[in-house]
Amino acid sequence: MTRQDLSKTKTLVSRKIDSIAPWIKEISHIISRNPEIGLVEHKAVALLTSELEKNGFNVERGVAGLSTAFKASKGKAGEPAVGLIAEYDALPEIGHACGHNIIAASALGAAVGVSDLLEEVGGRIVVVGTPNEEGTVASGRGLTDLESQIRGKVKMVAEGAFNDIDAVIEIHPYTKTTLDASFLALRPVKIAFRGRPAHAAAAPEKGINALDAVILTFDGINALRQHLRSDARIHGIVTEGGEAPNIIPERASALFYLRAADKYYLDEVLIKVKRCAEGAALATGASLSFQESSYALSNMLSNSILSKIFKENLSCLGERVEELDQHEHLGSSDIGNVSQVVPTIHPLIRVGSNDLAIHSREFAEASVSESGDRALILASKAIAFTCLDLFAQKELFTEMRMELRRAIQN
Repeated sequence: MTRQDLSKTKTLVSRKIDSIAPWIKEISHIISRNPEIGLVEHKAVALLTSELEKNGFNVERGVAGLSTAFKASKGKAGEPAVGLIAEYDALPEIGHACGHNIIAASALGAAVGVSDLLEEVGGRIVVVGTPNEEGTVASGRGLTDLESQIRGKVKMVAEGAFNDIDAVIEIHPYTKTTLDASFLALRPVKIAFRGRPAHAAAAPEKGINALDAVILTFDGINALRQHLRSDARIHGIVTEGGEAPNIIPERASALFYLRAADKYYLDEVLIKVKRCAEGAALATGASLSFQESSYALSNMLSNSILSKIFKENLSCLGERVEELDQHEHLGSSDIGNVSQVVPTIHPLIRVGSNDLAIHSREFAEASVSESGDRALILASKAIAFTCLDLFAQKELFTEMRMELRRAIQN
């Protein structure tokens, strides 16, 4: 395909997306009005898969044993495939305050926007529906059982759901339009202590206080922070702390999230945190149980080739791309696990002003505002254009794979 032909094709796709823009926006608004916690996003999945099937996509449900995970594909068999990530889980109490309604609807809009041209350009589109990015439970409460923290993409990567995909694109609404979002590696740990109960006033000397061990662990971690790299993050909550004030707590526990810019340094942080807990156990006489989650999140490896193409398309669409501050980390996401196995990007699209806080009710409102809808259509076009660029220059898939191998080796 010549540059001129590619330009004409992008114009056709832009017009197609403009023609279905009211439908794309309505999908986003419906998901926003019906927020669902992770792993029970049944309404959102039913809506998205139904609309994709209407547009000729073959849908596979229950991917990787997750009832709200799916893959919807269309295009020529044997051709390179671009995966478009759809997230649709909401946050407890505050709904779509992370704007996952925009993520889902933009993947849908881009996929349908290019779907009629896939035979001509020689490529495949796979919309990958990934549940529970936020890591919350159906009750709406924070997780205390480590092994229930099944982030959708982590399990899907482990089960090979991305093995037939050659590149992955996911956008995320934010307070600026920028590339190469920085996501930290994350490892949840549960620290539990068992002591010995006794009457807190009549016979405290006969007890071993498990809650004291938890408190000393927090104190040790607070002292540790001074000696960690600036990208490291440790934050936790007490999940069990005793039954009554007049009983020396026999059991106490805490759930911590450990984060760092790379998974190798995170291993060092884990060792240091474990020593804090071991010291607390030694000081109090309580026994220690230290559990690591098998559902750890990897740091993000943003593919520079794919990122450059996406940036060029944003610029062509008239969007100003800002630089992400080197210290501006966006927490953690299971897209990092995908980026370790497939060339991946996770650009951010502006939906509001810089003072807008993500994970707030105001952000949820912004995601369905006029500005949010503008970002949704912009993202749909930028994703679609990037897919066309890749299909027109298929040698880029090999180059992106080579870059990923180098990044993993380093």
